[in-house]
Amino acid sequence: MATLPTYTFNPGPAAVYPELRQYLADAFEEGWLSAPHRGERFTSLVRHCLEQARLKLNIPQDYTILFTSSATECWEILTQSLTPRRSFHLYNGSFGQKWFDYARALR
Repeated sequence: MATLPTYTFNPGPAAVYPELRQYLADAFEEGWLSAPHRGERFTSLVRHCLEQARLKLNIPQDYTILFTSSATECWEILTQSLTPRRSFHLYNGSFGQKWFDYARALR
C-alpha cells in the first residue's frame, strides 16, 4: 500500500505540494517573481490576501494581520516588542531552545 505524503503547517522540512511547480511557473510567466513589493500590483495582491484571510478565518476588523518570512522572525519580533525586561519560556525541543537562547542574549 502506497504511503501518502503528509502536509502540515509544522515548521521545518515538509512535503511540497506537487502543484507547486506549476504555480511557480505561472508566477514567473505572469511577472510576479519580479514585481516590485511597493508597486500597486503587489500592494493590491496583499490587500486581497488580507481581505480573504479576514473573511475565511473570521478575523475581526480591529485585529492586525502580519505576514512574516519565517517562524524565527515571528519570535524575534515578539521577543523584541513584547518583553521589555524578561520572559518565561517553557519548551521541549530545539526550536524552543533557540527562542529561549535568543531572548536571553537579547536581554
